[in-house]
Amino acid sequence: MKTQLLKHLPSTKEKWKFYFKLFYPMILGSSLFALNGFVDNFMVGHIAQGTAALSAVNSWTGIIIGFYVGISASGSISMAKYYFAGDYEKARDVFRFRMLFSLFFALFFTILMLSIPEMMISVFLKKHTGLSMTQEQIFLDQENYSIALDNAKSYARIITIQWILMAISYNLGNPLREIGHGKVTMIWGVGTLSANIILNSTLMYGFHLGVSGAAWASVAGRIVAIIWGTSYIILKKIQIRFNFLTIYKIKKQAIKDFFRNWFMFASFSTTIIFIILRNYFYDAGYTVSSNTIGQGVGAMSVLALTGAIGNVFTTTFSSLASMSANVVGSELGKGNIKQAKINAFELKGFVTLMSIFMSILLIIFASFIPFMDFLSKSQYTKDGKLLFDSHAQLSSVRNSTYVIAIFYPSWIWFSASYRIAASADKGKWFAFIDWFTSGPIQLAWVAIIMLGIVPNSEFLQENFWLSYSIFFLSDLIKLIGIEILFSKLKWDKTISKEKLAEEKVIGEDEIRSGNHI
Repeated sequence: MKTQLLKHLPSTKEKWKFYFKLFYPMILGSSLFALNGFVDNFMVGHIAQGTAALSAVNSWTGIIIGFYVGISASGSISMAKYYFAGDYEKARDVFRFRMLFSLFFALFFTILMLSIPEMMISVFLKKHTGLSMTQEQIFLDQENYSIALDNAKSYARIITIQWILMAISYNLGNPLREIGHGKVTMIWGVGTLSANIILNSTLMYGFHLGVSGAAWASVAGRIVAIIWGTSYIILKKIQIRFNFLTIYKIKKQAIKDFFRNWFMFASFSTTIIFIILRNYFYDAGYTVSSNTIGQGVGAMSVLALTGAIGNVFTTTFSSLASMSANVVGSELGKGNIKQAKINAFELKGFVTLMSIFMSILLIIFASFIPFMDFLSKSQYTKDGKLLFDSHAQLSSVRNSTYVIAIFYPSWIWFSASYRIAASADKGKWFAFIDWFTSGPIQLAWVAIIMLGIVPNSEFLQENFWLSYSIFFLSDLIKLIGIEILFSKLKWDKTISKEKLAEEKVIGEDEIRSGNHI
């Protein structure tokens, strides 16, 4: 037991320092990126239906980022190996393709949003006219829907610019983290967040631009990130730099390498979509009514704030790909199989330990959420009757955030196993388990809970966090499946055999060509 524990922790003081120096710029940079979303939700809180409008549009932003994450997951493996092996030309090709592919998805969703905005927004912005709602609640919901829809359209017209800019900035930051330049992304994260806060305040409070001001502030933040990242690559003469006008000049080998890990792209991209689809079932179980959660409070309003807050503290996920590429992929690129294996287990223990620390911070922060009146406002009828109870909403947000904090370390544990195996080109079965459990299994499970169990339990109807906890128990299936595969696959031995076979082929070729002693 003790041996297994030590195996999963850095073996020396120097290695602890190494992992921490690699980790903290990534985690801070990612947290600052996530804070931009929280700041937007916080600063539009004074605008009628501002939070609902942003939540509806930014659900699409989440899907788009899911594609970016999938692209990053597939590309980081081959890019790290090429870069640390000194083959900068191939690394540059992978860099080009990642950015170009991300821009394709950004443009695709931008065209859809600008062409059919109401249809796109209505996917996530719902009317609630359930039988348990009072006439006042139905009237208020219809009125709020119209206001939220108008705000969402105004926000969407501008935020689509950010989607395109984010395709560039996201694919500047992640590759830099993967090749050991994480500090610069942390620094530009500070610049991006500062620009966002200053412009949010100026445009919304000074010029009274409403949600449009929040959108323009987000666009400005992305521009800051792009200028900072591009300048750093040019001035430091990072070997992945290229002329943007030649972004389309990509060799076929880079495209083949990317799609050799297509399962990573498919897994991470679709998982984000599955997570968003769950909201429909949460919404079905907890509609806006007096008998669920609280007066006029539904699951969607709780999840919007829970997600914005949780994303700030659960950014260890985003560091996994970069750290795996840096400490496992880099060693594989150099042919150091034994060291790659040692680093893999140490990395897994280290990031899990860090996630426990982040969970503790999240629990502390969550305990203050019910007192954050600026996040939500109660609503009343003209005669003073309560229609929407903000205290009930914030209390449910606090309890749901506790749930995320408790489960978070286990998610990091099996996600690290997945990332490590993927760095060794052995992620196909891991991707399938991740996809199957996040998709068919968990969608079926959440449907059973929200449509079959919750309606028959008054206690569950009043306590969304408990149903939320029951749902996440399904992650035990994913954890068990991935950990069994991680222990049985023997990915390090498989790599060794492949390496020997490759060396054997090279040796035979040399003999045939006469290039031997």
